[in-house]
Amino acid sequence: MPLPHTLSVIKGKLLSLMLIRECEDWRNEIIKMTQRIIVHGQGQAGQQVIESVNQLVEQAIANHRAVCIDYRGQNYKISPLGIVYHWQRMDRYIIAINSKNSTIYNYRLDRVDRLELLKDTFVPPEDFVLASYLENCWGIYPAASKIIGDNAS
Repeated sequence: MPLPHTLSVIKGKLLSLMLIRECEDWRNEIIKMTQRIIVHGQGQAGQQVIESVNQLVEQAIANHRAVCIDYRGQNYKISPLGIVYHWQRMDRYIIAINSKNSTIYNYRLDRVDRLELLKDTFVPPEDFVLASYLENCWGIYPAASKIIGDNAS
């Protein structure tokens, strides 16, 4: 049985990493790949839009670039730190710093109406580790995090 397209892409990326001889490059690539978790799940129509947004967010994370999003009727400039897939909710979330108040928020990916990759770069917090951020979560939301427009959920 052939692998689904996304798994084939991941397999290809992993195989290409095996060829890297310099340890520093290897480590940096591993870090980039482990900063985001991607799992497919929703229907095809919405999935394609989510995938294009997901790809832009991945680019922003890898290159430390800010993005501008329209999210539930409001516009935000954010610095994405990672993407998380929540198994029980079957949703993906962008974990990002809101530029207005420098607070980390969770944005549900399927609620992003528009995303623009900006030229602005940012320096991620040196002490931020996505896995640690999620370690003491109840669902997707750590006690100290802010939920943008998720009151209805």
